[in-house]
Amino acid sequence: MIKAMNQIPEIKWEAAQVPFNEWVGLDQLWLLMTSAAHEFSISYCYGEPKNPPWLQFTALTEMRFPITGPITATSRLSDRPVVARPNQPIHLPSGEHITLFVGTTLWLELTRGRDLLLDLPLARLSDTWFGPNTREGEVCYACPTHARLSMEGIAANPYKAITPVEIRNQADSPLVMDQFNLPVPYLALYRDDDRHWTSKVTITRTSADSRGEVKIATSAPPFCRSPVELSVPRRRSEGGMIHKALNLLLG
Repeated sequence: MIKAMNQIPEIKWEAAQVPFNEWVGLDQLWLLMTSAAHEFSISYCYGEPKNPPWLQFTALTEMRFPITGPITATSRLSDRPVVARPNQPIHLPSGEHITLFVGTTLWLELTRGRDLLLDLPLARLSDTWFGPNTREGEVCYACPTHARLSMEGIAANPYKAITPVEIRNQADSPLVMDQFNLPVPYLALYRDDDRHWTSKVTITRTSADSRGEVKIATSAPPFCRSPVELSVPRRRSEGGMIHKALNLLLG
């Protein structure tokens, strides 16, 4: 029996408690936590809800830990950049800018004091390479997305966070973009009512050289009415700025 949960519980459990004494489903992640004398165990795998039954498509992983302190569950963002691929290429004339809304999968982090017990995405993610060749670039996660130009029609999804991405084309030539590299590890995570948001990202293409500029906002996006910060960025940027070659940002 699997009980579906509509969000990650942002709470702390004492050592004597059993957080999940039955299988729970968080999007595609199935999770079971049980306790015994002086120890507790975590079991997980990935599946897809079919009614009935649930379809398991990864092997079961089981871990045992001694009980030495409380366990904290926290929502996090990806530990790698995410390559967002709109379902259609975006054409941006010279001198114009747009804001896209991109959804990325949330992660579940379980910690015991300073010890990291579990750090998993709520859905299976595919590895991809982003860069002009096999020597320049980095390993990312793939993220098919509509990359909508407004929030209208975007349903709330408790398992994803929305990132506002402003793209500025300050070059003399038009920009045709079919993918872009989203620096998710540098973003903070917020919750606002029934949605999750991240810091706003601004990517600027200039005509001065072949480098691009990424600016990370230091607060919740203006679309949030009553934001609550859930987690800080996994990585820190200097002054909220990231400088990269343009072909490592836009494609």
